[in-house]
Amino acid sequence: MEPAAYRPRLRRRNRNADPKGGGLQFVHLSEGGFSETGVNGFDLAAQSHGTSSFQPYIAASVAQKFITDGGAEITPELRLGYAYEALSNARLLTVVSVDTTNFPVRGIAPSRSQLTGGVGLAIQAGPNLSFYATYDAILPTGNALDQTIQAGLRWRF
Repeated sequence: MEPAAYRPRLRRRNRNADPKGGGLQFVHLSEGGFSETGVNGFDLAAQSHGTSSFQPYIAASVAQKFITDGGAEITPELRLGYAYEALSNARLLTVVSVDTTNFPVRGIAPSRSQLTGGVGLAIQAGPNLSFYATYDAILPTGNALDQTIQAGLRWRF
């Protein structure tokens, strides 16, 4: 004989697999030039330059809504996405010393491929009270890693 256990009944409703589709993202960063002063013989200068990024991406999510006996709606969600940098990922700046010697300064090239993932939970406890929590990340598939945690509570009165 099994010991008695509390098991709340949950009804499943509205299973949702959402191919969020895809898209294109373009970003251009313009940086102004600079000229240092104050250290005679070691001052540096650089011309203004720009960097562009063009990323096609695809994304999808899966969510399932559960309803408790008390009417609360609980919706967990799983998200996955992929983006690819189609333009150059080289980061190069040429600086000039006071004696007009040019030399390159190389930055870290960001990963061409980025895999993103996330989980979320939304709870609608009634018509006036809701809560959400999410965790999203650029997964460490190269030299980029980003993590975001968000949470919120809404109480209408």
